[in-house]
Amino acid sequence: GLKELEYGQIVNCTFTNTYANKNGGALYIDVNEKEYVSNGTYIINSTFYNSYGDFGGAIVQLGNNITIFNCSFVNNTAEYSGGAIYTSWANAKLIGNYFESNKILNNESFDGGAIYCDRKELTLAYSVFINNTKNAVYAYTIKAYIMNNEFKNNGEAIHSVFSINALENNTYNG
Repeated sequence: GLKELEYGQIVNCTFTNTYANKNGGALYIDVNEKEYVSNGTYIINSTFYNSYGDFGGAIVQLGNNITIFNCSFVNNTAEYSGGAIYTSWANAKLIGNYFESNKILNNESFDGGAIYCDRKELTLAYSVFINNTKNAVYAYTIKAYIMNNEFKNNGEAIHSVFSINALENNTYNG
């Protein structure tokens, strides 16, 4: 886990069969925005396969900014929310990513088979979502810009509660 991170960059990495007793199966990033104002976390050209955590099967980011570009998330699992990614109070930009067969185990009370975001802003573009459980993307009290994505055979493509959404040029199948 990374605590009070000012800036982080993860490029061309592979995380396979990672496990966390709590949150963020591969990466747990907690930023205290009152003390740290930064560019945030950048994850580029990386793969997350078969990771597990209570929240955020592969990644948890609490606070600040996170940019995830051209990454693959396959077969990651969260006990509760965010099968692949869980963000809270973070501005999240997810561009050109691939999400397949990510899941949440306790899906009656929790959400976000691939992505769970709350409290700030989500930009999601040019990504593919295939066979993720319950709802591929869950947005709670955020501004969400979701455009040019492809959703196939997810329990539900997007579920949004108390959010301001802009949906544009997405395709939905199954």
